[in-house]
Amino acid sequence: MPNSNFHELYTALICGAPITNGAHRQLFIDTGLLHLLIVSGAHLHFLERWMSPFSSRVRLTILGLYCWICSFGAPVVRAWARRVIGLTGRSTFASGLQFEFVTILVIVLLYPPWLFSRSFMMSWLCGLALSLPPVIINRTISQCAYCYLFLLLFCPNSPSTLLVNILIAPLVGALLFPLCLLVALCPWLTPVGDFFWKILLVVLQHCPESQPAPWVLSGRWLFLFPLTLHLVLLLLEVPCRRARWSSC
Repeated sequence: MPNSNFHELYTALICGAPITNGAHRQLFIDTGLLHLLIVSGAHLHFLERWMSPFSSRVRLTILGLYCWICSFGAPVVRAWARRVIGLTGRSTFASGLQFEFVTILVIVLLYPPWLFSRSFMMSWLCGLALSLPPVIINRTISQCAYCYLFLLLFCPNSPSTLLVNILIAPLVGALLFPLCLLVALCPWLTPVGDFFWKILLVVLQHCPESQPAPWVLSGRWLFLFPLTLHLVLLLLEVPCRRARWSSC
């Protein structure tokens, strides 16, 4: 990582390293963008878009190496495993929700402690949000709305974070993330990367602050929420798929 005043932010965005700067961390918590600094499945999505000319197997190999760089954190492993399972089963007629369920089942069987990991459960809920069909204007806005609703029990936040994620998160993924990767490879570009970090922090400082959470959920039984939600969505999907098949 470059020798910069924003060194910690570079390492957080690229490798998911923890942030010790309380002010910077709070800005990303207030705006609901902390998922961008803990290396979530969104990072694999950003990388995957740039590798579209490559074959699926090459993309999965590179994404697997990125998981290794990020110390195989639960969110990126879930996102990567979902892609692997989706590739091996793409000739079937399984839905995204069904692929997600198989992914969760395989991961929990291989490493049961992750079932009680908050980051894994939140990644699981985001995976559900990405698997649902759009119902609001377009797919991006719908997915952000789903994620906000599904994660309320884990990180209650202002509805304004929904707008921030719609407007700012894609820009971070499309511009700042690749720029930080480029700076890591070409340190002489550090002033350019620092300039964009300054702009982002100023923008976040002018976003609404989150209020203290009215509740903090904890305990080993939290996994029942994403599990129940997933099963309910699978049951609701059955009549939709039957209607689709009958119309063919």
